[in-house]
Amino acid sequence: MKILKICGKVLLIIVIIIAAILVIGLLFLEFYPSVGDTPDKEKQKEYGAKTDLYYEKQFHNELDFEVMTGEASPKSDRNVPENKLPAETPESIERAKSGEMKITWLGHSSSLLQMNDKNILIDPIMSDRASPVSFAGPARFAEYALDTDSVPETDVLFISHDHYDHLDYNTIKAIDSKVSNYIVPLGIDVILKGWGVDESKLHPLYWWEELELEGITPLRNTTREEIR
Repeated sequence: MKILKICGKVLLIIVIIIAAILVIGLLFLEFYPSVGDTPDKEKQKEYGAKTDLYYEKQFHNELDFEVMTGEASPKSDRNVPENKLPAETPESIERAKSGEMKITWLGHSSSLLQMNDKNILIDPIMSDRASPVSFAGPARFAEYALDTDSVPETDVLFISHDHYDHLDYNTIKAIDSKVSNYIVPLGIDVILKGWGVDESKLHPLYWWEELELEGITPLRNTTREEIR
């Protein structure tokens, strides 16, 4: 009988711990700002009207695909540098002149594209980690090529997708006052609005849609056949 009572108490403690973890996880997803908001029912209807690839509250691939085929390459034990990689920091960032184009690579997928007198920022990540929290997650390998204080006035900011190494809460909050417009995929506008970005600056697009903004057209009406 004593053994059964002890087992019962242990089982109860385990259940309480699991329940507490689930509650904490749900509260984290609901209230921690960097996680971002999700589309409400009205937005879901809007997405569903644009494409039949949106259902069950998410977008789906048009065709099944495999990320890797064949045998996997052997893993290396040298996938993280011993020290942070150095980065060259621009002394000043001036707008490009008429007919001029300048591209500054800021690491991974982050770039500053300057065409004529327009500044275009792509996937800016200026945090120490690609993560919703500052104390865990993949740490950056390189020093900052550009920090949030040095970001110039930006006419258009492009976000490719919502992975943490492409869309960062702290970066967006720090530079939003310098950004005139955001061009983003459907759904990311909801995240940015939840972070306090003015809805008038948000321009969400689906595949094959185009928009002329500040004299910039991110995608002309190209067909799938032309892409292939």
